Amino acid sequence: MVPGDRMTGGIAAFLLAHLSYVAAFSLANPITPAQLVWLLPFVAFCGVILADRWRALGRLKVPLVIYTAVICTMAWRAAMRGQSAFIPRPTFLFGVVGACLFMVSDAILVLRRFGRPFAAAQPLELAIYWVAQFLIALSVRGTVA
Repeated sequence: MVPGDRMTGGIAAFLLAHLSYVAAFSLANPITPAQLVWLLPFVAFCGVILADRWRALGRLKVPLVIYTAVICTMAWRAAMRGQSAFIPRPTFLFGVVGACLFMVSDAILVLRRFGRPFAAAQPLELAIYWVAQFLIALSVRGTVA
């Protein structure tokens, strides 16, 4: 949205933010092998988006695959918070819905940026992004850290 191509810098900045979300969403809910099966729907969603746009990604293939792996992990960790006895149900729901909406916002960005733009893509992407951020922020209320 700014002049010039700042995609790589944006990927790096959001990668750091998502790593922070992964850490926060993992508090009071350590990763267990039994949780790994729940990672699959997130990987499948992101995989479909990447596969659809693979040829158009060009030199950004590797950074976007890394970013996608981290955002999938972030959404998965948000979803796994529901297994913790220390996370109140409403804050769990805010977090998982916010994380999933963040994935949708990023999917729209990839489609818009890499050859499948559609009318109102950018306003929709931004609206979903801000709702996602708001819900993630709400997800820390009432939690034990």
